[in-house]
Amino acid sequence: MVNFHDKNVLFSIWIKNPPSENIKDCIQSWLDVGYIVVLFTENHLILEFNSKDNLILLDIDEFDIAPNYLKEFPQIYSDYFRYNFLKVFGGTYIDSDIFLLKRIPDDDIIINTEYTNQSGAFKSKDIMRPTNNLMRFPKNDELISSLVDLINSKEIKSNNKNNNVLLVPYIQLLKKNTDYQQYYLHPKFLSPYSFSTIKHLGLNDGVESKFDVPVAKIEDVIKNSWGIHLYNNLHSSRKDLTKIILGKKTQIPYNPTDMS
Repeated sequence: MVNFHDKNVLFSIWIKNPPSENIKDCIQSWLDVGYIVVLFTENHLILEFNSKDNLILLDIDEFDIAPNYLKEFPQIYSDYFRYNFLKVFGGTYIDSDIFLLKRIPDDDIIINTEYTNQSGAFKSKDIMRPTNNLMRFPKNDELISSLVDLINSKEIKSNNKNNNVLLVPYIQLLKKNTDYQQYYLHPKFLSPYSFSTIKHLGLNDGVESKFDVPVAKIEDVIKNSWGIHLYNNLHSSRKDLTKIILGKKTQIPYNPTDMS
């Protein structure tokens, strides 16, 4: 059995459809910076992932953690699985569409955040908010246990198409439990692009901001960030994102172990 308490272990989930090249490149980036990766996937998808050293492929159906009917909505199923898994085993969860440039800190708890739109229909009063695309918690953590109890007390309808239905209670609990805010990572480290600005990664198209969120320069991101959330699982992202990142990595000197 894998020791999920080991901070050199990352786990992620991939179900339903074959992975894109962006996703495969992201998973490879975790291996490239030295992590052991545990990927929970469905049996019919295992062959989609090439066998690699330090990549452990597990049949997600062998773990009775999330109800099968939720697989119709992969984002909801994935949220449900990660919360329950973290409660029971602890560990470090990472979304399959995060490309790592460097190793992340060895802190006992990590809560990632992302930039929010500062204008437009989805304007937020907060410049950033917590997100569940990267989470590290010990087994039976109080907040995660409360979150699991909360979502298990509510009926998750099989026709629910709101991908944020299980993200919202996580954010709400974090707002109430202010002690956890000390574990927030600034977006610049793992989410330097927002949902709205990721489409402009690496483009010299003259767009400096979207919805009053600055478009990060890829050269600065390569040097200063630990990774890039591509939002590939939430919308039809550009297919060349990881190729641009990989190309820039060869041009820009940086230290993959430097977390300054």
